[in-house]
Amino acid sequence: MPFNLLLIPLAAAFLFLDGAHLFSYSTSLLQKEQLLLRASVVGLGLAITSRLICWILVQTLAGLWLQSVLYHLAPFPFIGTALGTLVLGGFARGFVNFVVPRNVAGEWLYHAELLNPMESTLLRSAMGTAPTGLIPMRTLLRLQIIDIFKAMSLTRLRGHRRTYIARLKISTRKARSLSGFPFGDPEAVMVTKTDGKVYVGIVENLPPVSQKDLEYVNLLPIWSGYRKSETHEVRKVTSYADALRKQGDWTKLQKVLRCSDIATVSIFEDDLFQIPSDREPGGETNTSRGGVDI
Repeated sequence: MPFNLLLIPLAAAFLFLDGAHLFSYSTSLLQKEQLLLRASVVGLGLAITSRLICWILVQTLAGLWLQSVLYHLAPFPFIGTALGTLVLGGFARGFVNFVVPRNVAGEWLYHAELLNPMESTLLRSAMGTAPTGLIPMRTLLRLQIIDIFKAMSLTRLRGHRRTYIARLKISTRKARSLSGFPFGDPEAVMVTKTDGKVYVGIVENLPPVSQKDLEYVNLLPIWSGYRKSETHEVRKVTSYADALRKQGDWTKLQKVLRCSDIATVSIFEDDLFQIPSDREPGGETNTSRGGVDI
């Protein structure tokens, strides 16, 4: 295969690795040399598979006709094999994303403990439970495929064909999106920014599928404060309890924090900490507990 056509399998491999939910997070962490090596390995597999399919196709009349049309439009050796890698890469990405949708891939990343410590702690707030440990990717794929086939087999043909197709789509979508990973009640986290600002609240983000998904984090604040520069003691300044009780749309109270501005993050247990509050105007110093019941 000519050298210039080798770029097509490489591009097909990158599009697969970057677009498949199960691989996009690890791909986003790779350095240039590592990314090139991984894309080369995947591209080699796509090229071999594409070459085999092309050889089988040219054994038929339709394949010979397609070959003549393709070489008339692009008269380059092995152009069919090279373009076939793009088709295979797109098909493979679509299949993986169909079997494992975005939410399931994100939950798998969290429970497989493949996130960094800060991301894992932030997402524990939204997931409400600690990671369960390593879950092999092949196990996840196998279980998802089994659930999809079970859902399809349980969908019976009743009445009109369009009704059956609609019921089949609904049952398949439900089987794909329900991963079976454990969830719990949201847990509060204490976030300290690099400028000393402190927030205690609940993370609203869904689990990511790439590193870029956690460049920013949505936090529903319970209260906010700051750390004293001398002692680093946390002081509570603003409570959002009353606003949360009155506000019907909580999304209006969310804070968008840049992860690069976060210095530390930890799970916050209000039963374990007594956070002093600054003196409120016209009142006495409040030494209430750091958390509030919302």
